[in-house]
Amino acid sequence: MKALKKLSKISILLLFILVLAGCGYSKETDNRENVLDMVIAGGSPEGSLQMVLTGISECLHKTEPDAKITIVPGSGTANLYRINNNEVDMGATHNIAAYSAVKGEGIFVEPLDNITAIASLYPSTLQIAANKELGIISFDQIIDEKLKIKISIDQSGSTSAETFKRLLAEYGVNEKEFTEWGGEIVYKNMSDSAYMLADGRIDVMSLSTLFPAPTILEMQTNKDLVLLEINQDVLNRMTEKYHYNITVIPNGTYNFLDHDLPSLSTNTIIAVPKNMPEAAAYEVTRSIGENVDYLHDVHAALKGLTISRMASDVGIPLHPGAEKYYREQGIFQ
Repeated sequence: MKALKKLSKISILLLFILVLAGCGYSKETDNRENVLDMVIAGGSPEGSLQMVLTGISECLHKTEPDAKITIVPGSGTANLYRINNNEVDMGATHNIAAYSAVKGEGIFVEPLDNITAIASLYPSTLQIAANKELGIISFDQIIDEKLKIKISIDQSGSTSAETFKRLLAEYGVNEKEFTEWGGEIVYKNMSDSAYMLADGRIDVMSLSTLFPAPTILEMQTNKDLVLLEINQDVLNRMTEKYHYNITVIPNGTYNFLDHDLPSLSTNTIIAVPKNMPEAAAYEVTRSIGENVDYLHDVHAALKGLTISRMASDVGIPLHPGAEKYYREQGIFQ
């Protein structure tokens, strides 16, 4: 490993080869220099997360203008496998998914042991948007009345899909039973789901994202919508069982929302391979931390971001390089 002063630029300290070139980062590549390319795995191409990650990319460019940052589509669960396998250099996911991954719980058959966190960015909140013409206001009604509705729950393997399945189970129903009474669950990304809801091909879409969600903001201009309420006891049980938080979507977030609406939330985090060099992880974290004011203008969800907030509720251990930066900032003693 070269002296830290030689790793002062992102182009030197991000010691990775672009995954699309066929080689991810590994410990054997620690000593390579002058690598300009970095791949960040995100979410749906047209989702809010891509806007946020573009802001993160700009933070890195502010440190190294010549760095080439590539943001590729992904999903919370898939990104964890790609990070673990050194197929990407960084990725966005959710704290509860990362926690399950390192423990080998839930959908993760075996623990993923090459994952650490850089920063927590913002909460992603479960929002179940329904066609108002259905005449329902709560998720309980779907279950109690066994409504024959078609609902999109985001891509298979996404945190959104996993959250919906857990929610369904907490109501005592599985996917098979839901379809047996005439309901249908489809797996479409956020953008496709919004188009399908707008033109009547589905009745409901479930998504875990920041609010206000651009897809819902766009739909509300020509579609009558409602956000479905979730039973408070169900919310409480899911926070205890799966470590979700309860977040209130405020009255007025959307033009059709006329009351505060409690829901489940997770934290969107940036994760990296555990075998990322400490100096690299430190500099990436620093480049984000020193540009939080810039990030406040990238998206409304980042307006409350602080260096202290970056270091909290990540769900998994921080990378030693990230932890070093936070210690220097007085976050940890």
